[in-house]
Amino acid sequence: MRKHLWMRAVCAAALTLTFAVPAFAGQWNASAYGWWYDNGDGTYASPGWHWIDGNNDGTAECYYFNEYGYCVPWAATPDGYWLDGNGAWVVNGVVQTQAVQTSSQSQQNQNTAQTQAVQNQAESEEEAILGTYRGTFTDSHGKTAVDLSIFEEDGDLKAEFIFYNIEGQTNAKDGSYLCDVVKKSDGSYDIISDRWLNQPSGYSMRSWNVTIKGKRLEGNAKASSKYTIRCTKRNK
Repeated sequence: MRKHLWMRAVCAAALTLTFAVPAFAGQWNASAYGWWYDNGDGTYASPGWHWIDGNNDGTAECYYFNEYGYCVPWAATPDGYWLDGNGAWVVNGVVQTQAVQTSSQSQQNQNTAQTQAVQNQAESEEEAILGTYRGTFTDSHGKTAVDLSIFEEDGDLKAEFIFYNIEGQTNAKDGSYLCDVVKKSDGSYDIISDRWLNQPSGYSMRSWNVTIKGKRLEGNAKASSKYTIRCTKRNK
């Protein structure tokens, strides 16, 4: 029993080494001296024990290869284990197996990992832009102070656009409106006006296209590029 447990440990270690990547490119080959296994990367199964999924069905058997690299059928190995007619390790006549990763599973896992990485990056970028930006913008009323708060609501990005006079000036009126925030394929963001919260007389809402780099938010009005917005993210 102890010997069998040791053998399982040896083969489990071999599985870790052999199947760190799937063996979908490998194949069995026969010669006048017996069967040998081409790993598919310019090497072949070396003498000793190897887990091999020869038909790429997700289940590997443990094979023993002699000092010449050939599989040994119907034999006892030098370390005292039995092999069947295919050269696979058997215990009480039962072929021992291990689940391994097939090429399709490997590709699926790789695609899943890549998708998750992209999603994590997008979530990280989205979280990074949340907060309040303070600065100024220009429009037909002149240069005006603004607090732009970007937040998440029901999984969507929103913004509250609050404007007021720059200290010491009287050209603007106080007002505020809500916006939808949409990331574009070029990495910039559209801040699209939605509805007024506080509409001063003579004012219309504006939508903006901005870039956000670190703490800096800069851009132009979507309807007229001559109007600009420049803000810096405030510390929490």
